[in-house]
Amino acid sequence: MRVTLTLGKVYLEPEFTPIQWKRADSRGAGKKVGSEEHVIREGVKLATNCSTLLGTELEGSIPTVDNPCPGFLGRKVRRVLNDGVIWEERIYSSGLRSIRLSRVVEVNPGHSSDLYRLASEWPGMAGEFKKTINDELVSRRIPNTRASRFFTEVYFPAPLQEMSVDLVKELISPLKLKMRKPDVLEHRLYDTIFSSVDGVLVMMSLGRSRQVNKKVRKRVRGMLRMNLDLVLAQKVFYTSSSLWFHGEWSLINGLMLLNPEVVRNVTGWRDATFRSTYSHLLRNFDVEKRFRRYIEGFWLPTLDLKKAFRISVNLFRLGASQPNVDDVLVTLEERECSILQALAAKEFLDGRFMGRSDYAGKVAEILCLYFLHGNSSAIRECREGRDGIAEKLKAREEKEGLSLPEIVSLLSPLYGGDRAEYEDALKKLLRLNLVRSRRVGRKGKGSKTVRIYELVALRRSLMLLLDQVRKEMILLIQRRAQH
Repeated sequence: MRVTLTLGKVYLEPEFTPIQWKRADSRGAGKKVGSEEHVIREGVKLATNCSTLLGTELEGSIPTVDNPCPGFLGRKVRRVLNDGVIWEERIYSSGLRSIRLSRVVEVNPGHSSDLYRLASEWPGMAGEFKKTINDELVSRRIPNTRASRFFTEVYFPAPLQEMSVDLVKELISPLKLKMRKPDVLEHRLYDTIFSSVDGVLVMMSLGRSRQVNKKVRKRVRGMLRMNLDLVLAQKVFYTSSSLWFHGEWSLINGLMLLNPEVVRNVTGWRDATFRSTYSHLLRNFDVEKRFRRYIEGFWLPTLDLKKAFRISVNLFRLGASQPNVDDVLVTLEERECSILQALAAKEFLDGRFMGRSDYAGKVAEILCLYFLHGNSSAIRECREGRDGIAEKLKAREEKEGLSLPEIVSLLSPLYGGDRAEYEDALKKLLRLNLVRSRRVGRKGKGSKTVRIYELVALRRSLMLLLDQVRKEMILLIQRRAQH
């Protein structure tokens, strides 16, 4: 029996990608040496379902507020590496991407010793896959905040009568060598699926013939991989507030393409199997709870009233709930949203490190890492030297909030612009009563005071932002402590 072992990871690029979806019926779109490129048929199916529900035509390959459906379109690139390892990369128009490494292993299902040998060899193989994928993500400068945890897929081409739950756990969680393996849930449709937060193990049903069986296995793998990509991307998006403020990309993904209610309806349109499998995986990753938090505190940044109306209409047609808009519809640019994030992050760090001898260095280090992750030169300039945040904090008598020069040092590597543009952004936030300002004393020669800015946490959306940033800061500090 040929068992397929797979390790993968999902990540998000906050931009849309054009996809040549009309090549779905061709065997290979633009073949390269040693690789094959195909349109993801399941993505075309979901995009078509979405268009049917909205009553629109599937035109173009870039999603819009009026027609988000092309965001489900995708293509996959497959190539064979050394030792028969298969590399599969999936790229979706929405900005969602996934990387998988797979190897096919021969086992005799009639001998339990073969299955235990498989379980003992899989962790070493998975460790090699993990290093290869990590190296690739580092070369692409993908920060942890935009990437999912590693997940596994184990495919048995036929059902097995005898397989213990402990063995299933071992095969699903090869990277947890000393940790307790997570519990698994069993899901039965035509196939038997065991799943946990670490991945899935599938025992496929036998078809009427070898050719039919091969076709069924291919369909099941495609459907599962599409579902896993969506569920893991949802968890990444709704866990990381830094992804919520990238203009229309964030709005279309957060409210429509990654919305669990929308995906459940789109996957279930004329395909109960697709919907059932998606719903089963959704429960494993605690996505809906995170989505509820996101939508309850949603305040539509970078959105005008016309777009708000179009999204509202589309959510109704797609069978999804409306976001709970804040009491004031705030129209903010991405840079202005980041200023609010920076003030929220600083408020948390003040509570954590204020009074310590290394306060200024610690706060500067974590702030710069949080906003400039992956850009080592920008991080160094941000936290060190005469213009670094640490020195500016040391020069103040009171440490709360952030001054205009500190905000410029932190965000100018991301957004560019001169001091006047950041000053205008802060004036707008002051007018909207989202921030307040006051003057604090400065040490040394020159100006005796400096103006600092702090959040006005009166609105529910800002309190949720504070809470979200607090969680992300804790994770960042924990990761730093482990290295």
